[in-house]
Amino acid sequence: MLSCLDAILKYDRGARWLTLGDAWGREAIYVHKHGGHATASSLQDTSIKKAAKWGYIDGYAIQNAERLTYADDAFHYTFIKEAFHHLTRPYAGVYEMIRVASKAAIIFEPADSLLKSNLAGVNASLFHNAFMTEFEPCGFQYRVNAFEMVKTAMALNLPAIAFRGWNDPYTEPLESTVESEYRESLRELNEMGEAGERHYNLLSTVFIKKHDSAFYRKLRLENYYVMELKQFTDSSECT
Repeated sequence: MLSCLDAILKYDRGARWLTLGDAWGREAIYVHKHGGHATASSLQDTSIKKAAKWGYIDGYAIQNAERLTYADDAFHYTFIKEAFHHLTRPYAGVYEMIRVASKAAIIFEPADSLLKSNLAGVNASLFHNAFMTEFEPCGFQYRVNAFEMVKTAMALNLPAIAFRGWNDPYTEPLESTVESEYRESLRELNEMGEAGERHYNLLSTVFIKKHDSAFYRKLRLENYYVMELKQFTDSSECT
């Protein structure tokens, strides 16, 4: 699923990346292998410092995604993969990721499919039970919602935001799963997603900080939906 980064890695080789919630350094290793300069970060450095020692990544740091110690625009890109829902203040993490990235912040997370419109007509018991199943051993499994991501981008006066849906079907443990069965399930889910018959279960969100038409074209070629947003240049427009 780290192929969600390929469009950016191909477009902007040599860029500086900060990966968050990357306890094993997997995301940073992928960025490093594909031409980026990667710093892995997590709440502890037990594993990632080994990756740095062996030369698999360019650096590492102990960081809390909600309170990053870096200056504004310290990296070109920030990236968090399936660790956003572990944050106790998720949107604080979003703002921090955007703050320290000069070009874009990328979030790859399970997609929220619980509500498709508003609460009118929703059975209260079913609504409650749906949320009560959204837990992992470490806590609440916070899922991202594309509409909320767009609102956040607009509130921060960003020029654009991009999305791409992905699927990763649940299977039994690998030793009891035939690869062909997984691929067939993935093919079916992708076909339904492309036809609009089913939501994708994962969402890649790119918060874009600088207008770049060439970058937008590259993302679109890689099947991202790029939404260019209205920006306000005069604060008086908001009064």
